[in-house]
Amino acid sequence: MKITSEWLKEKGACNEGYNWFLEKFKEGGEYQEVLNVLATEDDKASWAQWLIQTAGPTKDVIKVKGDWKVKNWFVTGSLEVEGYLSAEFCVIAGKGIKAGKGIKAGKGILLGGLIVIIYALLRSASKTSRTEEMLYAEEKFKELVKEDAKELKDRNV
Repeated sequence: MKITSEWLKEKGACNEGYNWFLEKFKEGGEYQEVLNVLATEDDKASWAQWLIQTAGPTKDVIKVKGDWKVKNWFVTGSLEVEGYLSAEFCVIAGKGIKAGKGIKAGKGILLGGLIVIIYALLRSASKTSRTEEMLYAEEKFKELVKEDAKELKDRNV
Protein backbone atom coordinates (compact mmCIF):
# COMPACT_ATOMS: atom_id res chain seq x y z
CA MET A 1 0.00 0.00 0.00
CA LYS A 2 1.35 3.40 -0.93
CA ILE A 3 0.94 6.26 1.55
CA THR A 4 0.56 9.63 -0.17
CA SER A 5 0.10 13.21 0.99
CA GLU A 6 -3.43 13.12 -0.45
CA TRP A 7 -4.25 9.97 1.55
CA LEU A 8 -2.90 11.54 4.76
CA LYS A 9 -4.94 14.70 4.19
CA GLU A 10 -8.07 12.63 3.48
CA LYS A 11 -7.55 10.65 6.72
CA GLY A 12 -7.01 13.77 8.85
CA ALA A 13 -3.33 13.52 9.73
CA CYS A 14 -2.09 16.23 12.08
CA ASN A 15 -0.24 19.18 10.49
CA GLU A 16 3.10 18.26 12.07
CA GLY A 17 2.86 14.66 10.85
CA TYR A 18 1.71 15.76 7.40
CA ASN A 19 4.63 18.19 7.05
CA TRP A 20 7.10 15.56 8.32
CA PHE A 21 5.79 13.14 5.67
CA LEU A 22 6.15 15.73 2.88
CA GLU A 23 9.75 16.35 3.93
CA LYS A 24 10.65 12.63 4.02
CA PHE A 25 8.45 11.22 1.21
CA LYS A 26 7.91 13.85 -1.48
CA GLU A 27 6.59 11.20 -3.90
CA GLY A 28 4.81 9.13 -1.25
CA GLY A 29 6.09 5.94 0.32
CA GLU A 30 5.20 2.32 0.86
CA TYR A 31 3.36 1.69 4.16
CA GLN A 32 6.15 -0.37 5.77
CA GLU A 33 8.81 2.02 4.46
CA VAL A 34 7.09 4.96 6.20
CA LEU A 35 6.94 2.96 9.45
CA ASN A 36 10.64 2.08 9.10
CA VAL A 37 11.58 5.76 8.90
CA LEU A 38 9.29 6.64 11.83
CA ALA A 39 11.04 3.94 13.88
CA THR A 40 14.41 5.69 13.49
CA GLU A 41 13.20 8.92 15.06
CA ASP A 42 12.47 9.82 18.66
CA ASP A 43 8.90 10.38 19.83
CA LYS A 44 7.15 9.11 16.70
CA ALA A 45 5.47 6.03 18.20
CA SER A 46 2.12 7.81 18.40
CA TRP A 47 2.37 8.64 14.69
CA ALA A 48 3.15 5.01 13.87
CA GLN A 49 0.21 3.92 16.03
CA TRP A 50 -2.08 6.37 14.22
CA LEU A 51 -0.89 5.15 10.82
CA ILE A 52 -1.44 1.49 11.71
CA GLN A 53 -4.88 2.22 13.16
CA THR A 54 -5.84 4.32 10.14
CA ALA A 55 -4.40 2.15 7.34
CA GLY A 56 -5.13 -1.09 9.16
CA PRO A 57 -3.02 -4.22 9.59
CA THR A 58 -1.66 -6.21 6.67
CA LYS A 59 -1.07 -9.94 6.26
CA ASP A 60 2.68 -9.34 5.96
CA VAL A 61 4.92 -11.29 8.32
CA ILE A 62 8.44 -10.13 9.14
CA LYS A 63 10.58 -13.03 10.37
CA VAL A 64 13.92 -12.53 12.11
CA LYS A 65 16.37 -15.26 13.09
CA GLY A 66 18.27 -14.91 16.36
CA ASP A 67 18.09 -12.05 18.84
CA TRP A 68 17.18 -8.56 17.70
CA LYS A 69 17.82 -5.23 19.46
CA VAL A 70 16.34 -2.02 18.05
CA LYS A 71 15.41 1.51 19.07
CA ASN A 72 11.79 1.14 17.88
CA TRP A 73 10.13 -1.36 15.58
CA PHE A 74 6.85 -0.70 13.80
CA VAL A 75 5.36 -3.30 11.43
CA THR A 76 2.22 -3.31 9.30
CA GLY A 77 1.41 -6.96 10.00
CA SER A 78 3.03 -9.55 12.24
CA LEU A 79 6.53 -9.78 13.67
CA GLU A 80 8.19 -13.11 14.48
CA VAL A 81 11.57 -13.11 16.20
CA GLU A 82 13.23 -16.49 16.70
CA GLY A 83 15.24 -15.32 19.72
CA TYR A 84 14.88 -12.34 22.07
CA LEU A 85 13.39 -9.02 20.92
CA SER A 86 14.58 -5.92 22.74
CA ALA A 87 13.46 -2.39 21.88
CA GLU A 88 14.81 0.69 23.60
CA PHE A 89 11.44 2.40 23.34
CA CYS A 90 8.51 0.75 21.58
CA VAL A 91 7.33 -2.11 19.35
CA ILE A 92 4.09 -1.74 17.38
CA ALA A 93 2.57 -4.43 15.17
CA GLY A 94 -0.64 -4.33 13.18
CA LYS A 95 -1.44 -7.98 13.93
CA GLY A 96 0.86 -9.73 16.37
CA ILE A 97 4.29 -10.35 17.83
CA LYS A 98 5.99 -13.66 18.58
CA ALA A 99 9.37 -13.93 20.25
CA GLY A 100 10.96 -17.28 20.99
CA LYS A 101 12.90 -16.13 24.05
CA GLY A 102 10.95 -13.06 25.19
CA ILE A 103 10.25 -9.41 24.51
CA LYS A 104 11.41 -6.27 26.28
CA ALA A 105 10.46 -2.71 25.36
CA GLY A 106 11.38 0.41 27.33
CA LYS A 107 8.00 2.13 26.91
CA GLY A 108 5.71 -0.64 25.76
CA ILE A 109 4.44 -2.92 23.07
CA LEU A 110 1.42 -2.04 20.95
CA LEU A 111 -0.56 -4.60 18.99
CA GLY A 112 -3.13 -3.51 16.47
CA GLY A 113 -3.12 -0.07 18.05
CA LEU A 114 -4.10 -1.29 21.52
CA ILE A 115 -1.52 -0.74 24.22
CA VAL A 116 -0.47 -3.87 26.03
CA ILE A 117 2.61 -4.65 28.02
CA ILE A 118 3.87 -8.13 27.28
CA TYR A 119 5.98 -9.90 29.81
CA ALA A 120 6.70 -13.31 28.33
CA LEU A 121 7.15 -15.10 31.63
CA LEU A 122 3.80 -14.01 33.01
CA ARG A 123 1.95 -16.70 31.06
CA SER A 124 3.79 -19.48 32.81
CA ALA A 125 4.38 -17.78 36.16
CA SER A 126 1.97 -18.41 38.99
CA LYS A 127 0.71 -15.42 40.96
CA THR A 128 3.01 -16.34 43.85
CA SER A 129 6.14 -16.35 41.68
CA ARG A 130 5.70 -12.97 39.99
CA THR A 131 8.80 -10.83 40.10
CA GLU A 132 8.96 -7.15 41.00
CA GLU A 133 9.56 -6.41 37.33
CA MET A 134 6.33 -8.18 36.36
CA LEU A 135 4.35 -6.36 39.03
CA TYR A 136 5.86 -3.05 37.88
CA ALA A 137 4.89 -3.85 34.26
CA GLU A 138 1.35 -4.67 35.38
CA GLU A 139 1.07 -1.31 37.17
CA LYS A 140 2.45 0.52 34.11
CA PHE A 141 -0.12 -1.28 31.94
CA LYS A 142 -2.93 -0.06 34.21
CA GLU A 143 -1.57 3.50 34.02
CA LEU A 144 -1.36 3.36 30.21
CA VAL A 145 -4.91 2.07 29.94
CA LYS A 146 -6.14 4.96 32.13
CA GLU A 147 -4.14 7.47 30.06
CA ASP A 148 -5.52 6.06 26.80
CA ALA A 149 -9.08 6.07 28.13
CA LYS A 150 -8.70 9.73 29.15
CA GLU A 151 -7.18 10.66 25.78
CA LEU A 152 -9.99 8.91 23.89
CA LYS A 153 -12.59 10.65 26.08
CA ASP A 154 -10.90 14.03 25.50
CA ARG A 155 -11.00 13.40 21.73
CA ASN A 156 -14.65 12.25 21.97
CA VAL A 157 -13.79 8.85 20.48
